[in-house]
Amino acid sequence: MEAQLLSQARQNIEKFRKGDALLTFTDMQGKPLSGVKIEINQQTQDFLFGNLSEEMFSPRLSAEEVRKFQERFTELFNFTELTVKWAPYEKEQGKPEWQKLQQKLDWCKLNGITPKGHTLGWTNMSGTPPWVLKVPPDLATDLYKARIQNLVGGFKNQMKMWDVVNEPVTTIPWESALKDNVFGESKIDEGTRYDVKGITLDQTVSWVEKSYKWAFEADSAGDFIINEFYVIAKPEVRKNFISW
Repeated sequence: MEAQLLSQARQNIEKFRKGDALLTFTDMQGKPLSGVKIEINQQTQDFLFGNLSEEMFSPRLSAEEVRKFQERFTELFNFTELTVKWAPYEKEQGKPEWQKLQQKLDWCKLNGITPKGHTLGWTNMSGTPPWVLKVPPDLATDLYKARIQNLVGGFKNQMKMWDVVNEPVTTIPWESALKDNVFGESKIDEGTRYDVKGITLDQTVSWVEKSYKWAFEADSAGDFIINEFYVIAKPEVRKNFISW
């Protein structure tokens, strides 16, 4: 299966990532030139190639380190992922740290970097702040919907690409996560969020579908992505992911 996927990827490179071009060079009067030596140095490309840039905004870095980070990043990359994981983005209910996100988006715009938001929905502990587990499930879901639409709609003129749901095959669905308790013997931990034994695709697809519907309502021109891991390495993950 892996060999088949890699073979298809190589074919797709030729089909979708390459193309023919015809260049005509003219003089000041528009007359085509011939017999001249032309040197072409590619500066940018449409293919998005990126890395994480969050560290550049860390207070641990000196001004010189920030300068070097920015210089080397922009020399190589034209794309970056900006974290909007719910727990760190909104540590306290009703107080999302949008100013920090805006600072990063301003930097992206200034340097010609395409940003992607990661991630709107995730049942990992990073995606479910403790305070959201203390409210009734229906209210928690309303808050989750509002979060998606506020981010996607509020920043739609600056960021069009979003990981709407992260790791839906390998983590428990939204409704299951809401049953976790932040107190006592049922205290949540990282392991319970990845225990998907007995979870059906119907349970998972339900909240994933709603998440994308809400994102689309906020920006019908957005690019909405599902982010998953082990799709190549683990056959059971690949099977569930493809069966969607």
